[in-house]
Amino acid sequence: KLERYGGLGYIDSKKAYYGIYASGQLELFLPCIGRDDILQKMQTSTEEIPARECFQNVVVCEVNEKHTGKECDLKNDLSFLMGGFKSEEVEHVNATGSSYWGRNVCLRIDIPSES
Repeated sequence: KLERYGGLGYIDSKKAYYGIYASGQLELFLPCIGRDDILQKMQTSTEEIPARECFQNVVVCEVNEKHTGKECDLKNDLSFLMGGFKSEEVEHVNATGSSYWGRNVCLRIDIPSES
């Protein structure tokens, strides 16, 4: 779903992925778009480019629906692998729009330096 967000001049895009334990791991590929220097390295080098060169962190938000308390806790029940390495720095985002009914729904996930 795409919609203009508050006249801030950018498109706000959201997707919700629902799953159950039996679904297994959710894997996402985040392309490094808009970085001509990285694109140049990818075209001329055979070496892998560390994810940290493209991203400092990733923000993940859960669905902003009323909760009953039986749902998983995004911060404590999940682990995040970035470039094959577990991110140890996972913190709630404390900013306007990052909570719903008094519950923080977004996490900032640090990209490990070795990924």
